[in-house]
Amino acid sequence: MEDVVEMSREAIAYHEAGHAVVAYALGCPFVLVTIVPDLSLLMEGGLKWDGLAQSEVLRIGPSESSVDRAITMSFAGAAAEARFTGQEFDQVWLDTGCAGDREGVNRIIMAITRMHHVPLGQVTMRVLSQAPDAERLIAERWVEVEAVAGALLERQTLSHAEVESVIASSG
Repeated sequence: MEDVVEMSREAIAYHEAGHAVVAYALGCPFVLVTIVPDLSLLMEGGLKWDGLAQSEVLRIGPSESSVDRAITMSFAGAAAEARFTGQEFDQVWLDTGCAGDREGVNRIIMAITRMHHVPLGQVTMRVLSQAPDAERLIAERWVEVEAVAGALLERQTLSHAEVESVIASSG
């Protein structure tokens, strides 16, 4: 049982490290990343954004590139977890551990549909087509993901500056 708990903790660390490394790579500001569970939000960990939440950004009407970055960041956690565990991306994405990420992507899809009057199916296909971008970024930056995951396992929470330092030291 202890091995299963440790594997789950490591998978969460890789998941959150994936979000942080891709956010850093795409120039998306964040305050911190953590593997400390937030039971009030039913989250196993998380990346706290700097500034407005995804839904608020979308309500204001961001550029297409900022929406694409938010989507890619959302997929990055599952991409890193899948690579770490050896599972398929789709299997990890549909797991309960990605519920918050799926909810964020669904908010993006609905906001685009409402704001731009684009058919839901068309928006969904465009959004889902970005998952390979997240997988590619994770593969390209795997050494950084491993380093950030290791630091998360040691310290549980890292600030943006600490993530930046870990990434700089990993290369």
